[in-house]
Amino acid sequence: MPTIKDIAKAAGVSHGTVSNVLNKKGNVSANKAELVERIALDMGYNINTSAKRLRQGTTNQVDIIIPDNEISRYRELYKIISQYANQIGFSHNLYITNSVPFNEKEIVRKSLSNKTHTIIIITCLNKEDTFYEKLKYEKTNLVFVERKINTGHNPVTFYTYDAKKIGKNLAHHLNKKNYQNIIYFSGRKIFTFEHDIIESIENNIDKKSITIEKYSCNPSLDIQTGFDIIFSNPSIDAIITTSKEKAVVIKDIINLSQLNLSTEIISLSPTDILQFSQLTEYELDYKHLGKIISKNILNPDSSPTNIIAPTNFTDPQKNRYDKEHEINISCIKGLSEDALRYVSQLIFIETGIKANIISYDYEDLFNMIQTNQIEENIDLMRIDMAWLSKFGKDNFIPLDDIPHNFKPIFDSFIDGIEEEYSFIDNKRYALPFDPSMLLLFYRKDLFQDTIISRRYLEQYKTELTPPNDFITYNQIASFFTKSINPNAETQQGTTFIKNAPMILACQFLPVYYGLGGNFSKNGEKPYWNYDALREALKNNCESISYANVKDKAFWGDATRQFASGNTAMTITFSNRTSTLINSKVSNVLGKYDFTTLPGQQQIIGGGVLGISKNTQKLQLVFEFLEKLFSKRISIIFACLCGASSSKYVYENEDISNIYPWLKFVQENLKFGARRATEANFNDLDFEYHLGQILQDYFNNDTTIDEAIFKISNL
Repeated sequence: MPTIKDIAKAAGVSHGTVSNVLNKKGNVSANKAELVERIALDMGYNINTSAKRLRQGTTNQVDIIIPDNEISRYRELYKIISQYANQIGFSHNLYITNSVPFNEKEIVRKSLSNKTHTIIIITCLNKEDTFYEKLKYEKTNLVFVERKINTGHNPVTFYTYDAKKIGKNLAHHLNKKNYQNIIYFSGRKIFTFEHDIIESIENNIDKKSITIEKYSCNPSLDIQTGFDIIFSNPSIDAIITTSKEKAVVIKDIINLSQLNLSTEIISLSPTDILQFSQLTEYELDYKHLGKIISKNILNPDSSPTNIIAPTNFTDPQKNRYDKEHEINISCIKGLSEDALRYVSQLIFIETGIKANIISYDYEDLFNMIQTNQIEENIDLMRIDMAWLSKFGKDNFIPLDDIPHNFKPIFDSFIDGIEEEYSFIDNKRYALPFDPSMLLLFYRKDLFQDTIISRRYLEQYKTELTPPNDFITYNQIASFFTKSINPNAETQQGTTFIKNAPMILACQFLPVYYGLGGNFSKNGEKPYWNYDALREALKNNCESISYANVKDKAFWGDATRQFASGNTAMTITFSNRTSTLINSKVSNVLGKYDFTTLPGQQQIIGGGVLGISKNTQKLQLVFEFLEKLFSKRISIIFACLCGASSSKYVYENEDISNIYPWLKFVQENLKFGARRATEANFNDLDFEYHLGQILQDYFNNDTTIDEAIFKISNL
């Protein structure tokens, strides 16, 4: 293998220059850095980071040891930990013991001899086994999950869901159902998790009326034990299983045997977007647990035990109407409309309430509401949140005036969004439906490239980082526009939409705010900062010169341009970004990142859902809304369209993996603004007319002074 000295000689540079380039540091010109990297690549040089860590006492390796890869919650745990390990540049190994203690001990000894940085273990050892007490593991970080084991005075970390609380919740469920004959089907009772759950159940059940029979086995014996349970117990009210795999085996045996059993099967299950409907699932979010454990890899937790509060049962099913009932919902065409259609079918299957979705183009629905042409048979309406101030009072029943308990729905919303998405004059008129915010997406592979960064530094005397202001935004956009910079890796530096008034307003206002502009919406003409207004107009015009502007475009078109790989940055709403994760059309998978907009003001968007004043079906609407905003339906809805107002969605690691920006949106949405809080100010008219003036200016139909005059008189 070539050495740094060999590369330095071939490149005609110093040993220090090569070292700085290969370690991504130092003051090296772009041309020299490019030369060194090319020669190092041609010579087959690789930086041995493992050897570097080995000299420090451990390798950059994480070993995950599980008893069985058929248990879905263990697979979920491994998936999250391995993803995190990749992100921080660690390698990872998965070992499966098949619940054989000898295998576990051999794997651990091997990991320690390899100086593994962290070993994460779901042990299959009896808790009395002294193996870990006698073990010497020095700088290796040991993390035990779910099952406790004696480690003597050796420092380890232990993570688990609270088994005693799980048992208490299960007992409460059994008591409420007035069950008498219960089966507890678990992994071997020598493991603390399984043992603590059943002990807690027995301590909290009504012992006079409930009897519990216990079965336990390793996963390889689930089928044999399942047949014993079903055919040896003619009368079973409920079967509790400690894994979803055991529950599915039980359900399959019941179906295969064609026994007429009304047994409720209760399963400890990982969180799934689509649940097994024939089971009562008690969710344990092992993806979330995996994320917590992952943070321990580089920052070992000093506390020996970390008990994670358990989640709870999936949404209870309500009785279905015997006769089909219908409601009508009007909405804007788009991803959230498609998602609403799909989840409405699920709600129909469960309740018998059929939702007829009537969708319109954005402009068409806007014109219909403005001219009061909405059909009288509409029960629910989904409108843009920017329309709420103008149209809400005339079209929606105030929720506070309805004698119905909306508290469970209100409680399901993420914090800080109701003022913008629900209230008019301090009164609730709508429910937040698919909130979103403008985000800056950028090509992190380009921003982090050593050569590109060095070229930018040489040209602008500053580091290449995501912009904090719109002047820098345009500077970066110029740098990545090939017609201006022949060395640019992309054709355009940014995107811009110039034919839709509402979009133009949303593109312009953050720039105006970011340049120091502000105004008060007090029911009269807003006061404008003329210097900031002029600069913002110039800034938008400059952005257009760095973009591929098409005659007809919407937010989704900007995202598609960025996804093509030909654009370095884009600003778009978070609920318009599903193209980025679609491998069929996205050329930037794994190459992009996101952040808030440059400047001071974050712009929010999305839609709200209101109860039409014309509805004659309030009770059906209530039941539909309760199901629509339930945890299960909210998660499925978010999976389909990438937006939700539900706090359950933002707690779900599956959704976060699909749409990695969603948690970022949740954290920042409450800081965004769009609508006026003062009465009498019409946000919709303001944005639309502002957009029309901007459109005329960008199309060269007016001068900048004429545009400023018209804007100042809005």
